[in-house]
Amino acid sequence: MDNDLQNKIDVLGLQAVDEAAYNKDLKPHEETYKRAKIDINRFENYKLYDGVHMLYSIEYIERTPIKELLNLIRLMLTIKRLIACRNLTY
Repeated sequence: MDNDLQNKIDVLGLQAVDEAAYNKDLKPHEETYKRAKIDINRFENYKLYDGVHMLYSIEYIERTPIKELLNLIRLMLTIKRLIACRNLTY
């Protein structure tokens, strides 16, 4: 793994999707991913942000600048907080 990729993974605090992580965090949501036609097997890394799974493929991490990755995370968390403030569910 090259240094740029590893640095992005470290900065984002991503976890590898190994068997333990899959069983603990992803398997309970397997049906939801299937209904959404998301093949979680293509994602090698993930992170929970306020209980929301963010899945990352190596290709996506490699081609996306770190600034953009961080901005997308901030945007997602802001939207989640706004929804929570309005007592809405998603």
